[in-house]
Amino acid sequence: MKILAIKDLHERFNVKLDDMICTYEVGDEIVADIYVRSKALAIECETMLGTAPAPPSKSLSRSGSISNDL
Repeated sequence: MKILAIKDLHERFNVKLDDMICTYEVGDEIVADIYVRSKALAIECETMLGTAPAPPSKSLSRSGSISNDL
């Protein structure tokens, strides 16, 4: 997945390969899949490529009952 994102950034947006870092710690608890140094841009590959998992279809109400609609 990271390779496809790097290829896309390089070919479509002209980001230099040596300007990208893989698995880069941005903050105390944030690790970016790809970090573009020149733009201070942290990228999560699944979000960029639209392959992130679907949000949960059930939620827990305040009363503790399970609801099927969000």
